Amino acid sequence: MLKKYLLTLVVLITSTGVCFSGKVGKTGWSVFRKARSAKFKPITVTPVMAVRGDLSGAFYNPAVLAMNIRKEIFFLSELGITDDMFGGVVYGHPLKDSAIAGGIIYYDAGEIELNWLDRDGDLQSEEVSAQKDVLGLVSYGRKVRDNICLGGTVKFATSKLVERESANAYAFDVGALYLPKKYENLSLTGSLQNLGMSTKFVDKANPLPVSAFVGAGYWYDLSNDYYLTPGFDFTYLVAEERVVPELGFELGRDPMSINFGYQFTSEGAWHLGFTLLKNDYDIAYAYLPGLRLESTHRISVGVRFGK
Repeated sequence: MLKKYLLTLVVLITSTGVCFSGKVGKTGWSVFRKARSAKFKPITVTPVMAVRGDLSGAFYNPAVLAMNIRKEIFFLSELGITDDMFGGVVYGHPLKDSAIAGGIIYYDAGEIELNWLDRDGDLQSEEVSAQKDVLGLVSYGRKVRDNICLGGTVKFATSKLVERESANAYAFDVGALYLPKKYENLSLTGSLQNLGMSTKFVDKANPLPVSAFVGAGYWYDLSNDYYLTPGFDFTYLVAEERVVPELGFELGRDPMSINFGYQFTSEGAWHLGFTLLKNDYDIAYAYLPGLRLESTHRISVGVRFGK
C-alpha cells in the first residue's frame, strides 16, 4: 500500500512539473538561494537527514537540526559560473532534545570592467567586483515529541554592487519535520523560507526570494546492506508565482553512496552526486550539467566530533 502511494506521488510530481514549468519570474538576494550543499535537496531534508544527517538540511528546514546528535563543522563550496566564488561554514551544537547552529555564507560574482565619462568628457575605466554578498544565520531545532520536530532560522545579509551601492536584508525561516510512527522509515517535511524585509539599492527594491515547500521521503533497506532513499518536494516561489517540483534518489552501501535528482523547470536541472561517509567525516561532491551556462560543481565536507 505504501509503495503504491509513493508511486502515485512520483507520477503527480512529474505532471505538476510540466504544468508549472513555463512561468519564470525574478527575485533578488541570490545569496539566500546559494546556501546549498552537494546533496540534492529532497535527499538532504527528508529521509537521509532523519537517519544519517548533515548540517546542510538546516538551509532548507531548521527543524531537522533536532536530529543532530553530535558537534559538527560543515564546509561548502561551489564552482562553475564564470569566475564567481562561493563558500561557507556552519557549526552545529547538540543540546538536550534540540540543537543550535550558526554559520556564514560568502558570495563574490567576480570582476567586471566599469566604464564612465567624467565631468571633462574623458573615458574612465576601473575593474570592480560585480557583486559581493555575505549571509549570516543562526538556526535552532527542537523535538517537541518523539516523532515531531520544529525549528526556526534568523538570517542577516548584506550585498554590495560594483563596490558602490549596498543594501541589507533581514529574514527568517520556520519548519517542521514529522516521522509517522506507523511507517518508521517515512519522513514528512515542510518549511517557509526567507520571510522578512530588505533595504533598497538607491531607489530600486530587491525582493526577497520568499518560498514554501513540502516534501516526503522513504528509507528502503535492500539486500546485502544496500539502501535506497527516494525523496521529493514541491517548492512554491512566491514572487514568481510558480511551483517547482523536485525528485531525487540515493543508492548506497556504507561508506559510499550515489545520488541523483531532477528539478522540473522549463529547462530542467539535473543533479549527480557522490558521498563518502566514513567515521567522523562526510565528504560529498555534485555535478550539475549546464545548459546555457557552465556546469556547476558543488563540494561539501562535514567533520563530526565529541559525543
